[in-house]
Amino acid sequence: MSNQSRFLRSKRLRAALWYAANGKCQKCGCDLPTNWHADHIERWAETNRTNVHEMQALCPKCHYEKTAEENKSMATGTQLSLFSQSTESIKLRHHQEQFLQICKRIQAGEKIRKVVMVVTPGGGKSLIPIIAAANLLPSPGRGNFQGTIADKICWIVPRLNLQKQAEENFVSQYFREQLEYEHTIRANNNEPNPSKGTSGYAATYQA
Repeated sequence: MSNQSRFLRSKRLRAALWYAANGKCQKCGCDLPTNWHADHIERWAETNRTNVHEMQALCPKCHYEKTAEENKSMATGTQLSLFSQSTESIKLRHHQEQFLQICKRIQAGEKIRKVVMVVTPGGGKSLIPIIAAANLLPSPGRGNFQGTIADKICWIVPRLNLQKQAEENFVSQYFREQLEYEHTIRANNNEPNPSKGTSGYAATYQA
């Protein structure tokens, strides 16, 4: 049996797969979220190989549904874990790592008021608000920073589906474990108290 990894870890190949799909889930057509899945069209349990030319880009929901359907015809001992993810530590892209260091400088007291980032589609913009919240918002149960850095986060997106994805990205167990935060945000447009007890909210430009 091949020892080849089931996960497509190469950033270059993942980017190629994202662009080939035009940034859309190849099953339902939604915009791919930050935590999109590189799926084996023919299940890995049958081929034991990971080849980008035999893969498709799926949103997590479609990937879970596809895997669950495939598992119905598989022997219990060879079923893939429905919610399995790579246990490899998160590897931040260059601009994400730069932003993380900026957050740490702000936390240390440096007076940085504005950060401008130019990032291509699929380049990992959606992780930036999570990095900011993890480092600049006081976290429940973990004490507080000396002085106030930020009370809430406001994440502005162009479309309603991205607004919902922003809310969902914050509760990703993988991101929570890797970035060590407890925050949640709400999708909300122009309602009173938009965060409603959470750490912030996501709204659309139109709101």
